[in-house]
Amino acid sequence: MKLGERIKTLREKSEMTQEDLAEKMGVQRNTVWRWENQKANLTANNIRKLATVLNVDSSELMASSNTLPMKIQETDGSNNMVVLSLGGDKSVRAPATQDGYAFLERLFLASLQAQSAV
Repeated sequence: MKLGERIKTLREKSEMTQEDLAEKMGVQRNTVWRWENQKANLTANNIRKLATVLNVDSSELMASSNTLPMKIQETDGSNNMVVLSLGGDKSVRAPATQDGYAFLERLFLASLQAQSAV
């Protein structure tokens, strides 16, 4: 299922119109239509807010139905790293800093958007 279809399905499941969702998101109704019809990309902030409004996890919102959701996990120990698990034995590490988290978040969202476009 593509991201736009998932947004529409979750919106309808929440018994919201496009106008209702737009109001809760602080955007115009046309923006919601564009998201649902794959005519506009969502920012990371909009993805987080949309997930909250639709009462789902952002990885659930973004993940395609045939892939495992990816999650950022903090590592134990003194290495001060965070790990983005990509499924299986694949992962990416970054410093446990604001920049490190931002990098992994961008990578995570880009990967999920690429998967949802397939």
